[in-house]
Amino acid sequence: MNQRSKWACNFSLRILVKEGWAYLWTLTTPDGVDLKELSRRWRKLICNGFTPCVRVFEWHPGGHGYHIHFVTALRIDVETLRPKAEAAGFGRIHVRRLPGKKATYVAKYLTKYRSNSPGVRLWACVGFQGVKIKDVIIENEEWEEIKMVMKQYPAPAGYDFYAKRDQAVKRHQWLLWEALKKDDEPNFKPTFPALFRRWKENPYCTIGKSAAWWAIATTQSMGAAAHLVEKGRHNATQSDKSQPSVDSTLPLPLEYAP
Repeated sequence: MNQRSKWACNFSLRILVKEGWAYLWTLTTPDGVDLKELSRRWRKLICNGFTPCVRVFEWHPGGHGYHIHFVTALRIDVETLRPKAEAAGFGRIHVRRLPGKKATYVAKYLTKYRSNSPGVRLWACVGFQGVKIKDVIIENEEWEEIKMVMKQYPAPAGYDFYAKRDQAVKRHQWLLWEALKKDDEPNFKPTFPALFRRWKENPYCTIGKSAAWWAIATTQSMGAAAHLVEKGRHNATQSDKSQPSVDSTLPLPLEYAP
């Protein structure tokens, strides 16, 4: 489940509940069914109308099969729901009342697995208009860089999306490391000049930093080390007496060695 879908589910839950109390329901099946059959039973349950809700499928490993979670803003009589659920093929019913602000709790189930059944949605809004996935925009500079690397260095045939992404992440770090190592070489041209400049100027970037940077990062904090770089950048022409003193003889852990 991608992050856009998870955030769309979160926003839909906020639209549904808003404030007050929410009700988290769990439906189980007495038999082990696949996702398509579970989806068919759910459609049978809501075919004659249902309370507005957000529905999520959850996979339980170890033989428990699939569960259905749905959140409503209105209270439903359990005795009224039970015969309808049994007629649709469901078994045990559990309900829990929780504050409306915690209604987005069910979105965490979406990160547990991915559906291998085409045409089956892991979550859906029932009885109201929620937020569509296409309307969610997530800005992430690092992911944009990784996509550039994926385009520049395509993965071998047969790789799925996750294998391509993992390969691009490793190559992204390797490109940064190689670029920073060769920065002082004559006639060096980085693969991505614009990205290289941003990498090099980022005070929080750990690759290629001096021993002084690592000494502060390991003894104080990453923020203190970044502050040292920022001060050095803005006061390159004059000494800064307030800058933290660094003992260059401090031993650095092997995993932090530049």
